[in-house]
Amino acid sequence: MREAPPELLEVARALKFNARQKALRIYIPSAMPSIATGIHLGLIYAWLATVGAEYFLAVGPGVGGLVIAGRERFDMALVMVGVLVLGLVGFTLNRLAYALEAYLLRWRPKQTA
Repeated sequence: MREAPPELLEVARALKFNARQKALRIYIPSAMPSIATGIHLGLIYAWLATVGAEYFLAVGPGVGGLVIAGRERFDMALVMVGVLVLGLVGFTLNRLAYALEAYLLRWRPKQTA
């Protein structure tokens, strides 16, 4: 919220915005890029933690259990299915986070790499 442009704060002062209007029209939109990045990274790390916990704890049937079962039986096809499912779910979560970020920040001009 500290990144709010001083020009906008000056306009808000001139228009006599109250605290609620400043928050909704200046501070939250200014903080939205950081919030969206945090959500994106949070989804990625949550997925990694879930996979890691399932893989190391090996409790119950799941994708981690599938990979462990394939590894113990020397069944490379089973391991590859598990890795493929892990990758697809991770990719899907990443695309969903990207779509949410693009939706929340649709007011910003497109950035070129």
